[in-house]
Amino acid sequence: MAPFYEELKSLREKQGIDLEEIHNRTKINLESLQAIESGQFDILPTPYIRLFIKAYVIEIGGDTNETLNQLEHHLNLMGRESSGESKRKRIRKSSGLSPESDQKHLPPKPSRSLRSTLIKILPIVIIWFFAIIIFYKIYQVPENTDFSEQNIVNGTNYISEEKLLTDYKLEKSDEKAILSISTEITPPFSVKIIPSQSVEYLVKEDTLPSQQVVKKSGEVSTFLIERRLDILLNHTLGIKVTLNGEPLDDIASQPYPFRITLLSDPPILGTKYYIPID
Repeated sequence: MAPFYEELKSLREKQGIDLEEIHNRTKINLESLQAIESGQFDILPTPYIRLFIKAYVIEIGGDTNETLNQLEHHLNLMGRESSGESKRKRIRKSSGLSPESDQKHLPPKPSRSLRSTLIKILPIVIIWFFAIIIFYKIYQVPENTDFSEQNIVNGTNYISEEKLLTDYKLEKSDEKAILSISTEITPPFSVKIIPSQSVEYLVKEDTLPSQQVVKKSGEVSTFLIERRLDILLNHTLGIKVTLNGEPLDDIASQPYPFRITLLSDPPILGTKYYIPID
């Protein structure tokens, strides 16, 4: 049975879709798309592997859930093989065995001093383990919080302002009066972020410091706009944004950062799309 990434390539070719078309629609560079089809996931940017593949599969009409499950299985398998090989190399190096003699000799048994050291360290490890559990229970953010208590945690994939400046460039921007979207949208303004997959973003309300927000699929965030609201999302894949209940349908879906800025007086909506620096 062919690897799943080769099956994806075959599906794309059967659909008569060029990689250039997918690049134009998703803004994923051609090298990354070719890496996906050849199974070279190690050269893709780690935070975006799943986002890239999901966007690619959507474009070729594949099953995203099945593909992501196959990806997880593949990455786990590669991780185990890499870990096993590293361990064998360490054993050969410490024991002075060559690769040919690896199959004929077993690694030496742990010395008495090593066992004594492990016995001394084990209680410390156990104490640290329970300390981490207790810390997590105390500071765990409750689920289903409302807009006044956003889920603010230290994520791994959010785009900081510094990273935005060094790794990305502005592709396009737009600014328009809110009344041009719909005459029914009137103050006070409220914005909702409705994700269908995990998303992380920075939020800055008026003069308050920026806050990092992490949301899982289906977890809605609501923000009331007093004067100014600025939201920097790490992607817009499966993201729905509404303004006073009216969907902002012209927001494009892409796996790269997106900024939305709203002013209450005058009522203006600004959007900016970013792409990686080549």
